[in-house]
Amino acid sequence: MIALCVCAAMGLGACQSDFKTKSQSQQTYFSLQEFFETEAVRLASASVRVDKTIGSNDSSQLIPNYKPDWKKEFSALARCDINKPAWGNSYSIDTSWVGEREYAVRYAAKDKNLTVRNIVIHFSDSEFRSMEIEKLNDNYVYTSSQFLAYYCDSLMTITGDQQVSMGTDLQYNIALRFVR
Repeated sequence: MIALCVCAAMGLGACQSDFKTKSQSQQTYFSLQEFFETEAVRLASASVRVDKTIGSNDSSQLIPNYKPDWKKEFSALARCDINKPAWGNSYSIDTSWVGEREYAVRYAAKDKNLTVRNIVIHFSDSEFRSMEIEKLNDNYVYTSSQFLAYYCDSLMTITGDQQVSMGTDLQYNIALRFVR
């Protein structure tokens, strides 16, 4: 299964034609940092526009036909990269078939103290299709959860909530829907 995961990560094509991973000796997991750097360049060069919605608690704002700074928009997802030297064996890897030519690779934190809890990457015909990331931070001051998703050439979302022990709770969302 791990060999399938490495082959899949190296054979990406549809969403990011120039994406390449480092050798497995340098990286244990799929590199979100490299992936989103490559995606930012691809989408910027294609001048992709989006309808951006930003919301918090009970209010939201729509920015139609927005031309994003992709590096900035992808920064929250890229920061979820789990390729840290100290985390070499901190995530379990599971690959499962979800269709005849579609499969998912799931990274699950083995340690409950790791903020990035789960990453699920979907492939079809060995090409990247989508990614979902789940983050959780729980300490004495606050608890926060965040769900980040990217669907190739379609949608990017970030939703989350934060409960502060002596403050106001916050719920927020950001969505970028690709304009066709």
